[in-house]
Amino acid sequence: MRSVVEAYRNHRDDVRKNVEKVKAGLLRVGTPQPSADPLTDHLLDEAAKNLVQLFDPVHGGFGEGPKFPTVPPLSLLLRQTARTKDVSYQEQVLLQLKTMAAGGIYDHLGGGFHRYSVDDQWLIPHFEKMLYDNAQLVRIYLDGWRLTKENRFREVVEETLEYVRRELTHPDGAFFAAQDADSEGHEGSYFVWEPGEIVAVLGAEMAEEFCRHYGVTESGNFEGKNVLNRLGGIQLAPVAQEEVESLLRPARMKLLAARERRMKPQRDDNILTSWNGMMVSAYLDAYHAFGVPAYLAAAERALTFLLDYAVEHGRIYRTVRVGKGRLNGYLDDAACLAAALLDAFEATSHRWYLDQAREMTDQLLERYWDEAAGGCFYTSRDHEALLHRMKSGSDSAIPSGNAIVASVLLRLFSFTREQRYYDRVVQLFRVFRNVMEHNAYGSSAMLCALDWYLTTPQEIVVVGTHGNTMTESLLSTIHRRYLPNRTVLVVEATRRARESDLALAVGKTSVNGQPTAYVCQRQTCSSPVTDSHQLDLLL
Repeated sequence: MRSVVEAYRNHRDDVRKNVEKVKAGLLRVGTPQPSADPLTDHLLDEAAKNLVQLFDPVHGGFGEGPKFPTVPPLSLLLRQTARTKDVSYQEQVLLQLKTMAAGGIYDHLGGGFHRYSVDDQWLIPHFEKMLYDNAQLVRIYLDGWRLTKENRFREVVEETLEYVRRELTHPDGAFFAAQDADSEGHEGSYFVWEPGEIVAVLGAEMAEEFCRHYGVTESGNFEGKNVLNRLGGIQLAPVAQEEVESLLRPARMKLLAARERRMKPQRDDNILTSWNGMMVSAYLDAYHAFGVPAYLAAAERALTFLLDYAVEHGRIYRTVRVGKGRLNGYLDDAACLAAALLDAFEATSHRWYLDQAREMTDQLLERYWDEAAGGCFYTSRDHEALLHRMKSGSDSAIPSGNAIVASVLLRLFSFTREQRYYDRVVQLFRVFRNVMEHNAYGSSAMLCALDWYLTTPQEIVVVGTHGNTMTESLLSTIHRRYLPNRTVLVVEATRRARESDLALAVGKTSVNGQPTAYVCQRQTCSSPVTDSHQLDLLL
């Protein structure tokens, strides 16, 4: 404060000049200029090449330590493989997923990921756990599982969602923001171990085996203690690996029970709308992949909470405290909630969710859209006055609000064929085209939406009834495949599609009274199929 006062008293002209520079910089960064240049695959190809140049081919991740488990660039690389059939992009993503799951950034006892790794090999984390990280990581690990069916990826998803249920879930279903890094005045003390502590819980023989597999030594790897990890990569034959895992699994449970008796890190009990929307989508994605009813139930409880408390007369709030929405919502709050509502519609076929998503999107466009140049401001038109009303397409710790809006608009167009959604998203891409061209890493989420736009989605309609064995078999076939650009609509077999129905449903009927699937692209549909194997071939 003394330095600030001294600068203002003695160098006031310099201060004023710097203020003008800062304001000009904010104006430049927060006001992207629309481009009339074409939106083509070239943008995606160049972005993928740029990401590869940043990628660590040994440990995965981008750049050197500290490393953050940033998800949108990984999603973009997976989409690049799907689009170009160049598996090298996919192999890099899988390398990072495997290394992170083995590293100390992952909590091997309690599930869930810490905030980042201080080193370049994902070994020593900053121990805070964030809701937004775990929501995004669940989804990229689900993609990894869909591509490989590797059991380790499924375990990471299941353990992470169990962590969220156990530590970050409000009694009424919403999700808390974070768990701290510190307890008892020290960072990581809740999570680290000494060999003697492990012996006391497991006994000498089992402890020796456990320590060998989880890199535990007397000297330690973190301030004299040990962050559990499996980066040592002990190679075993598949049969032996399963045998060892059958021993390690109960050992982990015993150590977790012992750890629960320690003083836990504090929990940030804020309920943030955008982060909650992301976790709802993660639970629904896991429900699609694994068919676990508890995942759907958790998502719907949280979504109900958000609609009850975070939305009021079209206004969205940033956070919920003591059953009341507080603070003006930002663009990512509205966008993440709209996306979660669309995900819930795909999971349940309840038309109410789609109606809510459309209403939320219409309110979003009314409050955040820039009618003059296109794209969405970060703050609503009735937000408090700020130095500059920013408009950004760059990702931060979460994907940019404008990227999520682009995805929502594309999905709504796919379901409804309402041209207004399509026109807006084209305008939005033009606003951020230069950003996408010059900053692949920072605009990866927007580039993922552009990939959808350029590829055009597979629009899959299943005529059948939820709960019917054959219907569920068709849906499982869809959701167990990696299909980044697709919409799924279930039309109840008891209803005949009418002109007033969703455009995607019109004309779709069952064959011989059996659950039936159609795969459409660019408004051209396949012949109807009733067999899961036939559907798999179409996909």
